[in-house]
Parts: sequence; structure tokens; C-alpha cells
Amino acid sequence: MRHSIFYIFLLSLCMVALGSCARSEKDKPTQEIATSADQIPGHKVACIRGSLQDLMLTQFEGVEVVRLGTAAELLLALEQGTADYVMMDSLFIIGSRNEERNIFCCFTMELCSGNAGFGFRKTDVELCNRMNYFMDSIRQRGICDEMRRRWVCEGADKALMPYIKRYDTGKPIRVATMPDVPFSFVQNREWVGYEMEMMYRFGEYMHRPIQVVDMQFGAMVPALNSGKVDIIASFMYITPERQKSVLFSDPYFYCTNACFYHDNGRPVNKGSFIERLKRSLYANLVEEQRWMLLVDGLCATLFITILSILFGSILGAGLCWLRMRKGKFAQQTARVYVELMLGIPVLVILMIMFYVVFGSSAIEPVWVAVIAFSLVFAAFSSETFRTGISSVDRGQTEAGLAMGFTKNQTFVRFVMPQALKKIIPVFKAQAVSLLKETSVVGYIAIGDLTEASDVIRSRTFDAFFPLILVSIIYFILAWLMAKGLEHIIKDKKKA
Repeated sequence: MRHSIFYIFLLSLCMVALGSCARSEKDKPTQEIATSADQIPGHKVACIRGSLQDLMLTQFEGVEVVRLGTAAELLLALEQGTADYVMMDSLFIIGSRNEERNIFCCFTMELCSGNAGFGFRKTDVELCNRMNYFMDSIRQRGICDEMRRRWVCEGADKALMPYIKRYDTGKPIRVATMPDVPFSFVQNREWVGYEMEMMYRFGEYMHRPIQVVDMQFGAMVPALNSGKVDIIASFMYITPERQKSVLFSDPYFYCTNACFYHDNGRPVNKGSFIERLKRSLYANLVEEQRWMLLVDGLCATLFITILSILFGSILGAGLCWLRMRKGKFAQQTARVYVELMLGIPVLVILMIMFYVVFGSSAIEPVWVAVIAFSLVFAAFSSETFRTGISSVDRGQTEAGLAMGFTKNQTFVRFVMPQALKKIIPVFKAQAVSLLKETSVVGYIAIGDLTEASDVIRSRTFDAFFPLILVSIIYFILAWLMAKGLEHIIKDKKKA
């Protein structure tokens, strides 16, 4: 077992690379390509959840809408055939190696085209006006045209962020965005792109630092209105419906919308297996030091998991003590809390803590996650503790008291050692489960392991490799945690 993790990791990595690169187009029937919006009813059409395309597609009868979270997921849906078409802005496939993937535009839609603007809270009129004045000044100096040439016309993959003075002091301007080439994406562990350059220039103009917050598109408006972010910079179209809850700046980009399809009839030379393996490893790990994103995500995951287990165990012990007291009020209070936490999904509790309980607070999202998972883990651990203690025969306590020990001494010397033998196996499973449940913290803008894979996918447009790689890392973490707790059990049995 000593070298089993290494062998599992190596074998899985090879399988991932093989599966990621060897996907073929066989058994996919060639479809008749739509040339207008009137021809998409009866087909599956994918779009970004909560986007303007999502709203537009709901108005078409007979269209099965497939709502996804990222551009990489849209591309994968086309390749795997889970969607017949993708509705997105016409710049959707910039940087996605579309010539290698056989993904093309079949028609554009002026109906769903328009201007994109930066979003502000309704009460932040002054900040919005400052942004409008700033954009007007750089537009007159030709900087906007230069940015468009650099990021859109010449190719985002080759573009480099120019020198812009960054401020470390002062109140940060928190900017919500999501990976979307060429407007905002991660390059060498730094957010770059058309929108990001605009934000950094605005920070220089305001003499304030810019703090980029990566989050799901559908969560941006709630985060803005709850005060978690100050600006939305994620190519958000200005629509009358959105203007009811968001204050928009002057438009900074006009874009048409388009429908994309996957041409599965064109053969693609993908090279030998070794070449595909090297290409996948380099693109997902080596290029732009993307492996460091996984390291950062791993640190965030371990930080949340370890602290949540620690604080949750302490709180769970307190709840167990209340449940086992004679007072009915204390018992009922602890019981209601436990049943409430066990009955609500973890993600819902996390969102409530982030947007409601700490909605107007400046507390960092990572600490919100620690608090939320600690509260949930406390409910599980308290029931585990109570069940383990209750399983010890009452005669053990009576014998300890008869020997002259106090209640506390009896509990520590006789009851607890026997209870731990039954508590730790269940506690181990709960701890491993908590580790896996932390994968949802990306919903509140935390760069954990899962979120790191999303960032990598947004650059490589390879959804399979990063996800399986992260799965392997989670497996290794869970295995190590389980083995560590098993050693504790063995030590207790020897004692």
C-alpha cells in the first residue's frame, strides 16, 4: 500500500490523457446545419446560464435549452453531441483552437446583439459616473482602439498586458468576472484581457487597488446588490430587465450574437498518442504555470477542510453535551439545530451564509465557507459523538463512580476511550465527505481545486483532463485522510 497512491495517480493520469485526446467523432450522425433562428426549434441549444442568450432562447417554442456555466462546457457540449448548437457572442471561439475542434459559426443574430456595460449598484452613482468619465477620456486618446486591436483583432493568446501602475493601499475595488476570452481570462496566474485592462486602468485612475473576484455569471448580480463586489465586468449586455436592478455604465463594447455548430464530418489529424499526451500535459499543467493554479486551489481546499473539521468538532461536542443534558430546553434547542442542518443542502447553507447572513459584511469568502462547513459538520459530529457515548454500557459509569472517581474523571478514563472506538470510523467517513463537499465553494468566489480546474478549462478548452486530474487529487487527499484516522484507531486499540 505504500506505493499504491503513486501507481494509481500515474495510471489515472495516462488514462486521462488518453481519454482526453482520443475522443473520436465516430457514430455521430451528420446534421443539417441551420442557417437562421427559425431552424433551431426541435434542437438542443446550449448557452451560459443567466445570459442574454438564455433569455432569448426561452422565447423560442420547441427549443430544448441546455444551460451551462462556462464557455469550455459549451464547447464540450458541442463536441460530445449533448447540444446541437451553441448560442453565444460572436467572439465566443477566440482562443479556443476552433480550427482543431471543427467548431464554426452558422449564422449571426442581430436580434440578440447589443452593447455591453459595466454593472454597478444602484446606490453607486458616483462610482459609475467616474467610470463613464474615465472611459470617455481614454476613448478620446485612442486607448480603447489600441486595447481592441491588442485583445480582439490580433489574438488574445499572443497579447500581453501593458504596464499599468497598481496600487496596494486604499479601499479595493472588487470586480466580479468569469473566464471569457478575450475579455477576461487568466494568463500566468494573472487576470488579463480587454475588460481586465480596462479595470486596471480604472484602478490607476482612481488610485485604488483592483481585486478580481471569479464567480459564476448567474451569481454576479446578487453579489453586486449584497455588497460583495463593486463592479461587474463580465461582458454583460445592457437590457431593460437588468437595468431594473443594475446601474450600467456607458457601453464599452458592441457585439453581435451568433449560433455555433460542430462539423463532425471533417477529419482531424490529432497525431500519435504520445504527441497527444504531451500536448495535453503541457497545455493543462506546464503552459503559463497552470499547475500553480492547482497548488493554490489545493491550499484553499485544505485550509477550509481542516479548520471546518476542527471548529465543527468543537461545536459538535458542545451540541452533544446539550443533547445529553437533562434539561428539555437545551435538548430541544440542540435537536432543532441538528435536524435543521441535516435537512438543508450544504450548498444552500453556504449561499445563505454568503448572501444573507454575511451579505453586508466585509468578511472574506474563505472564512464564510469555514463558518458554513463548521456549522454543518457540527451537526453530523454531534450525532456521531452522542451515538458513540450512548453505546457505552451504563455500568461503566457506575463502576467508575463506585471507585471514587468524579463524573468527569469517569467519563475521561472509562467512557471516552470505549466510545472513540465506535466514533472514529464514522467520524472518518464524515471528514472525507466534508473534504468532497468543499468543491462547491466556487459558488461564492473561492479559488479551490474545482474552481482551479474551471480556470484551466477556460484557457485550454479541455474539460475532460482538468476535471479528472482534480478528481485524482481529491481521491489522494481522501485516501490520506482516511489512512491517518485509521492509524488513530489502531493507536487507541493498543492503548
